[in-house]
Amino acid sequence: MGSEKPERKSTIIIVRLPKKVKEDFVEVCEKNGISGSLLAQVFAQYVIDHEEVPFQIALRGYNITDFAQKNFYRPFAKEQQIPEELRDAKRKKRTDNQKTPEELEELAKQYKSKQVVDVTEVTFSVSLTWELREEFARAAENLLCSSNMLLRALMLYVATTGEIPSALLPLCNA
Repeated sequence: MGSEKPERKSTIIIVRLPKKVKEDFVEVCEKNGISGSLLAQVFAQYVIDHEEVPFQIALRGYNITDFAQKNFYRPFAKEQQIPEELRDAKRKKRTDNQKTPEELEELAKQYKSKQVVDVTEVTFSVSLTWELREEFARAAENLLCSSNMLLRALMLYVATTGEIPSALLPLCNA
């Protein structure tokens, strides 16, 4: 009796994101009469049921969602097997992040004058049943990412577009 472990009924996923994104996400959810946590639960169930994300995820013009669906069963063993468009996007991202000495100096001036945008990271907690969490983790893995990454993508999508993905709206009101 004393050695029995308690049955887990729920778990929490902690998502780290910029403070402004969290504020905008919560505002859009409240405007639509739903809590952010409930939207995340609905999103998780949608991903499990449909094996897809209800919005497009893109990397500088390259649609990652389509890429994952087309290449689901073809993991890349070698760099040469990665499609040229994705390799180009990755190379471009590397060079886009490089700064000239003048740009670095300007960033330093902005920092000193406190004209930088607040990018403080905060957390958002999502409560899921243990079973839903496990199924969501498997579904996310099938989409080549983690459940945390998918939740962060949802929050970024809602915060930046100001809307809840249309595929989720009927489920939110059910």
